Amino acid sequence: MLRPTTPPSESRLSETRWQHWYVLESLNLTLVVGLSVDYVVHLAEGYSRSSHSKRLGRLHDALAQVGISVLSGACTTLGGSAFMLLAVISFFVKFGAFLFATILFSIVFALGFFSTLLGILGPEDDRGSIKPFKSWLWKVVTCKVCKEKAYDITDRPNV
Repeated sequence: MLRPTTPPSESRLSETRWQHWYVLESLNLTLVVGLSVDYVVHLAEGYSRSSHSKRLGRLHDALAQVGISVLSGACTTLGGSAFMLLAVISFFVKFGAFLFATILFSIVFALGFFSTLLGILGPEDDRGSIKPFKSWLWKVVTCKVCKEKAYDITDRPNV
C-alpha cells in the first residue's frame, strides 16, 4: 500500500528551517536575560557605591563614574551589530537585529528611565542598605546588646 508523502527535498528543507530557528531562538533567549539588565546593574552598583548621601549626588557620581563606560559599551555593541545587519547569511542578519534592538532598548531604559527613577526614588543615606542590619545582627550574635540592656533577640530594629 502506497501512502502519499511529501517529497524528500521539501521535508528536509522545512526540517532545516525549524532547526535553524530553534538554534537562533534558544541563543537569543539565553542572551536577552543578561544583555537587557547589564547596564542597569552597572548603574545601580555605581549608585550604591557613591560616597554622597543624597539622591542627586549619588546619581551624579554613578553617571560620572559608570555612565561613560556603559554608554561606550553600548555604542560598540550597537556598531558591531550594525555590521551584522549587512551580512549575507540570514542567521547573522537576524541575530544582528536582535542584538541591536536589545542593546538599544537596554541603554535607553538604563540612561533614560532607570537613572530618572534613581534621581526621584533612589535610596538616600542608609536606607536600602544592608549595613544597619548587619551591624544589628553582629551585636545580637556577639550578645553585646543582650548584655547592655536585657534585650530580647526576637526584637528587630526598623531597618
